[in-house]
Amino acid sequence: PRPAMTTPNRRPASSAAGSRWHSSTPELPPVGAASPPRLASPPRSASRKPAPLYAPAPGHLSSHDAVQAYLAGGVPAGKLALGMPLYGRVWTGVPAAGEGFDQPFADAPLWGQDMPALLADYGSADVHWHDVAQVPWRYDADRQAFVSHEDAASLRHKVAYARQHDLGGVMVFALGLDGPGQPLLDAVWRALGYPLNS
Repeated sequence: PRPAMTTPNRRPASSAAGSRWHSSTPELPPVGAASPPRLASPPRSASRKPAPLYAPAPGHLSSHDAVQAYLAGGVPAGKLALGMPLYGRVWTGVPAAGEGFDQPFADAPLWGQDMPALLADYGSADVHWHDVAQVPWRYDADRQAFVSHEDAASLRHKVAYARQHDLGGVMVFALGLDGPGQPLLDAVWRALGYPLNS
């Protein structure tokens, strides 16, 4: 079976009984006694990718690490959805060594940027690909800026990973951060076998 894609179709509704998410897929049953995994977060001392599929170097976390930790904690694969960001982040004051990857920085992003704004600012920066992490990044040498984001290829790799590991599906955050025509979301849908824009 194909992995599902789930997105909240409205904000949680508050009630006396608490809040509850409504989604486009049936609610998953509770995990039970299994505790969520605790992964040690690496120090924020170097420019990083927000969601590498595999750890690009020792000390880095990855989507694979998170999935494996949940599986080791007893969570069935069918209850897991692999998350994929539809935003980018910019680190500044990053030296040019390694095209800015895993380097010290002066300023770190507090939150992600939507893709149209990111590409308007850094669309002409050199694009690189990490063969292990399976993710792209951009480096603007003039502004000493390391720019992390997803692209169609990295999203296809993540969908393939979800299938290979029989995960329950994939999810994205957030729909409003993709560009006009939703090219990233379209890449996800096409990888799942459901073209969004034909």
